[in-house]
Amino acid sequence: MAATATVTLHAGDGTVLGTTSRGVGPHEPVQINDIFSAVGAPHTKNLAGWAEIVSDRPIYSYATVIDNQSADSIFIPGLP
Repeated sequence: MAATATVTLHAGDGTVLGTTSRGVGPHEPVQINDIFSAVGAPHTKNLAGWAEIVSDRPIYSYATVIDNQSADSIFIPGLP
């Protein structure tokens, strides 16, 4: 059975920048390359904040952040 996952992007002060939802099938990976565009938020540099992922079924969520200068990738595990 498919799940519906909703991603809400927050600024560091808790302000909601935007929300988007995706359907996720069993064992199906879903990738959002540009979360700012996906939620309708303006792109900004040096934004402290977080993404909240809520689903109507159990899912495994995580994020990677790419440093645009070094191209280093940072893995960020989802928290329950």
